[in-house]
Amino acid sequence: MESEKDSDENDTRVSSTTASGVLDALDNDRDVLVSFVTTPPWLYPAVGVVLALFVASPAIGSGVGPSFAVVAVLALLFASRVTSRVRRVRLGWCGMFVVAGLVAVVLVMLSTSLGLLALKLNWWTIAPVAATFAATLAFGRLFDRFQMQDIRRGR
Repeated sequence: MESEKDSDENDTRVSSTTASGVLDALDNDRDVLVSFVTTPPWLYPAVGVVLALFVASPAIGSGVGPSFAVVAVLALLFASRVTSRVRRVRLGWCGMFVVAGLVAVVLVMLSTSLGLLALKLNWWTIAPVAATFAATLAFGRLFDRFQMQDIRRGR
């Protein structure tokens, strides 16, 4: 009789109905979490302005060098993290590719800006500056989409 009692205490199986209910509750929690993890609407335009100034810096002669751009972007990211209710800890592979793609676009646009200046086409530097701003907004939306997918998958 004691062996039956011990086996009942060690049995940790749950019914399929209970498991299904727990999984449904977890899905609902993820959906609620996704609604909290929203990027502030000012973040990507502000980062876009900083990166556009970095690309324009050779043409306008400003002191927006690489160190200023990195510090400004990190400060904006920190400010957005403080204002958000949920902190994103993981970047994920897709997020890293998006960030690497944005860095590549900024470097190509900076190179284009320098090339236009070398050809004495100063006014044409507006094109890579505008492209940098637009790319920042596009890559930001893409980054958010990948982050939301990761949260919905439970990663």
